[in-house]
Amino acid sequence: MLSLFIENYLRACYKVGMDRVTTNEALEILRGRGIKVSYPTVARWAQTGAFKGAERDDTHPRGPLWLIPRASVLKFEPPKTGRPPKPKSDKAGGQDGRAIVTKKKGKGK
Repeated sequence: MLSLFIENYLRACYKVGMDRVTTNEALEILRGRGIKVSYPTVARWAQTGAFKGAERDDTHPRGPLWLIPRASVLKFEPPKTGRPPKPKSDKAGGQDGRAIVTKKKGKGK
């Protein structure tokens, strides 16, 4: 049992080399670049494919491990957050160019 544990641990350590980093290491690289994110955000980006070439390694003894190419982390730009701005219309009024007329609510005669 112990030899299987050691074999899996060494296999995982071998996969994490100079060209691949874990989610924790990717988090530190991103924070070093001034990108303020949390660990769950980095893990979600790895799961959704935001990091090109990220792979999930299920042989690590402590559970699944994401291996992300270092180059992908270094050139990564986080997605924009928040609601997109409303498109600006250069026409006054409605979409067809006519003025928008609204009726006042109140007592009718």
